[in-house]
Amino acid sequence: MKARVLGSATNTQEIDHNLSIGISPNPVKEILYFKTHLNINKIEIFDALGRSIQSENISENKINVAHLANGIYFAEIKTKSGIQISKIIIQK
Repeated sequence: MKARVLGSATNTQEIDHNLSIGISPNPVKEILYFKTHLNINKIEIFDALGRSIQSENISENKINVAHLANGIYFAEIKTKSGIQISKIIIQK
């Protein structure tokens, strides 16, 4: 199933709900790991208000979120096959 959502202020992006990218641990303290057979190109973290607060091109399937405050965030995971958005919880 695919849905259209507003990506950046200038374009729309496809969200693919079938990518099945695993995230662990969740809740997370420092390092968030992504389990997938796909190559992840970029991770963007959004706060609960939809503001982009971290954006990284990654070469390994992990991202450091230790600098983020406790709370609920959303990870937009971009691959060549599509985009998955997952809820993450920061709890230290």
